[in-house]
Order: sequence, then C-alpha cells, then structure tokens
Amino acid sequence: MATLTLIRHGQTAWNKARCVQGGKTNTYLNEKGKHQAECLGRRFSTEPVAAIYASPLQRAVDTAEAIAGHHDQLAVAIEPALREVDVGRLEGAPIPEVTAYLDQLNRGEITSKTLFADYDGEALDQLQQKAWRAIQGIVSRHPDGLILVVSHYFVIASILCAALDMPVSQLGRIILRAGSVSTVQMDTSCPRLELLGDNCHITALPK
Repeated sequence: MATLTLIRHGQTAWNKARCVQGGKTNTYLNEKGKHQAECLGRRFSTEPVAAIYASPLQRAVDTAEAIAGHHDQLAVAIEPALREVDVGRLEGAPIPEVTAYLDQLNRGEITSKTLFADYDGEALDQLQQKAWRAIQGIVSRHPDGLILVVSHYFVIASILCAALDMPVSQLGRIILRAGSVSTVQMDTSCPRLELLGDNCHITALPK
C-alpha cells in the first residue's frame, strides 16, 4: 500500500505578507522558507522515499530539492497538475479577504464551481479533478512506496478532500501551514488520513 505524504512548500515573502499567491505567481522561498525546507530534508533523510513529485512553481521545486538532496539518485519529478489554483483577479489579495470567500463556500452561499472562476480564475472542482487524477497516476506508479508530493495549499486541501470523500467546498476548514506535512495511507478501498498539517520538524531559525 502506498503512503502519500503531501507537503506544503516553505514560506515566501507573499506568505509572510499574508497575500494570496496562486498558480500564476512564481514566488521564491524567503529565509524562513529555506530553513523550513532544510528541516523537511532532515525529517525525511532516513525515510525510504520511493519518489518525490513537485509542482512546477519554484517555491515547491526548491522545497522538494531540499528533501531530495538527502537521497542519492532520487530526482524531483515535476508534475504540472500540482500547480496552485489560478485565483484570477484575487492574485495578491489579502488572505483574510479570500478566507471570507471560503467561509461563504463552507456555508453554501457560493459554490466551488464559481469561487475563483467568477474572478477569471480556475474553479475548485476543476482543480480537484486535475490534481486527483495526477495523484492516482502517481500512486499507480509507486503502489507500495513512500511518495512525497510538494505542492500548495489549495491543491493539497483539494486532494485531502478527494481522498476522504469530502466535498471540495469544505477545504476551507483545513489548515495547512507553510512547510507542513499531511499523510494519507492509500488503501484502494478506503484511503485513511494518518497525519494532518504536522510541522513538529520545524525548528526555530538560528540567530
């Protein structure tokens, strides 16, 4: 049985400023984000990792590379379907503003088909279908191994909703901080969540 470990990339300047960074913004890890990536590398340094996949955005690639650096002969595979959702005109908006939309989504006042699509972006349903298909393909290639997938908040939350058979409209109830780890045991009959948003591996930045 495959163990799917979903890792949110390390912090960027946009994360620190609490601005939404979607799939069109290719931000880079800041000092704290690089440290978080190093902590992730140490966490998985002794694990028998079968494969590492990453979104094509640099913040995810750099996080994945920091982990792969602890494993000889293990290269990061880029998966385009893991790119963060296109948030359209909400790119760069304050996170509290988008959180208010997610609260409306949770309450059923707007739908996952229209949330970002109404702002010339990508519907959450579309994001989830694309990301879940990619995950199913990845798991089929590594049916018995530990798979690390480095991606973004909306992608990871939508994958978790799919794995747990939850409506994607409820993803706003999932908290995933930068550099955090979530694990799903990919039982073919019933995937099981083992870990959610864990960041115990992240130490304080050295002074």
